[in-house]
Amino acid sequence: MSFLAALAAFADRKLLYPAVYPSRVARGGSVKPAKSQDSRASRPSRVFAPMPMLPGDLFSSPALPAFEHRAHVLRFESPAWPVIEAVSDAILQHKRNRVVTVALSGPIAGRSIVVGLHGYLGGHPRTDRVSLGASRFMRANHVFAHYTLPFHGARAEKKGRPFFPHADPRITFEALRQGALEAVALVQLLRTLGAARVTLAGLSLGAYIAALAATIVPRRDGHPAGRLDGLDGLVLLTPLASFRSLDAPPAGDARDLVTLTRAATRSPQIAGEHVLVIGAREDLITPLPHARSLADHFRGELATIAGGHLLPFGRDEALDRWLAAR
Repeated sequence: MSFLAALAAFADRKLLYPAVYPSRVARGGSVKPAKSQDSRASRPSRVFAPMPMLPGDLFSSPALPAFEHRAHVLRFESPAWPVIEAVSDAILQHKRNRVVTVALSGPIAGRSIVVGLHGYLGGHPRTDRVSLGASRFMRANHVFAHYTLPFHGARAEKKGRPFFPHADPRITFEALRQGALEAVALVQLLRTLGAARVTLAGLSLGAYIAALAATIVPRRDGHPAGRLDGLDGLVLLTPLASFRSLDAPPAGDARDLVTLTRAATRSPQIAGEHVLVIGAREDLITPLPHARSLADHFRGELATIAGGHLLPFGRDEALDRWLAAR
């Protein structure tokens, strides 16, 4: 193992893993490749039985919400409302979570926009831009748009660990669904405001939501010019592909709700040549098989780098190559 790879593995093991999985560390658990973004999801709970019966298409593209756009800030109310009555009050009491605020690095009309979806514990524009490689997109003449995931950053009611992911899989399901439908609405709004191209770029948990959104946004191929809901690119950085083991059988309870949000359970709505997945060999948070599974599902390019989740050495070079070829 090279020095940089060893350094990346050390950073994941000693710095990031304790932040993402504090309960495992407190119990003296060893650092192993993560199977879940939230270790609490494996604990027995009465909410795991039964799975709610929900009618209709839970991921239908929402209508365009009312919005406000001024001074490079786009703001709108979330178009996604809870569909599971048992947890709707617990979700809706988080009033800040109902407002979506997107900060843009430049104008929208006539420009190529990259929407960045940060990872778990993110939601802070300055640090998120670094972790998402915003400078690489901006150097390639893209405007960078920072989107905050549900219950993170300014959308959280209080400081500390985000409300989502949650031990209750019904809440996790609702938050994942909300994030994906908001991403779809954001793509549509950017088109309405004259964006020439729109790309979703997600990191870790943000990549999970971006991938789900890319199964909801209709294809542009064959549609009349001027269609507002087209997605031109999808970039998944050290992505999370599943909250459970990638080959885990159905749970037979409420945890299967979260399985429904896996991109791999749905048909891609973007051509494979427009998809880049970057996975890191030393990643202990979302190990390389997560990236491989998403690249296979979307039939996109898989770039394997030597770094880890916290220190993705080689990521910028992989991004530069992909952007230069577009």
